[in-house]
Amino acid sequence: MSPPSAPETPSTDRPPTPPRLPRRVRLGPLEAFGLPVLILLPALALAGLLGPTDAPRSATATLGHAHLVLRVRHPSRLRCLRGGALQIEVANTGTQAVPALAVDIYETYLDGFSRADVQPAVAAESRSGRLRLTLPALQPGEHTRVQIRLDAEAWGRRSGWVGLAAPDGAALARIDFTTLVLP
Repeated sequence: MSPPSAPETPSTDRPPTPPRLPRRVRLGPLEAFGLPVLILLPALALAGLLGPTDAPRSATATLGHAHLVLRVRHPSRLRCLRGGALQIEVANTGTQAVPALAVDIYETYLDGFSRADVQPAVAAESRSGRLRLTLPALQPGEHTRVQIRLDAEAWGRRSGWVGLAAPDGAALARIDFTTLVLP
């Protein structure tokens, strides 16, 4: 028999050191654009800049000695599957009473929403691409309001207008606007 051999000692040889390579991040054009957007979107959302907003607009008109003001507050930005309101106010700021007026609303704008309910319920008729709402007569200093509740189911840009018409149907004022529905 042979004598037991001594235990082997671990080798002090180490693997070679890897070469030093500079560390670089290489982004393609799409990634270079997408990275700032990914950082910016949550910051804008936290700041409230991507949430729903309303924008007021107004126009004036004259009918005889009556001075009329048409005010429209429309949603300029909405979130999909959320609601907003289109508010229309007509005020008689003159010294003469005004007979029943009408408000025209671009129907294609309303068709872009899944629901468009008029409150309070007023006489309405649809003709040649516009929804005509009949308003009551206004005494000097009086005003009347109509609100249309809007629910958006699809995202995109909706363009519309609201017009004020005299009893004979002549256009007195018109306000154009757009609503951006975000996903």
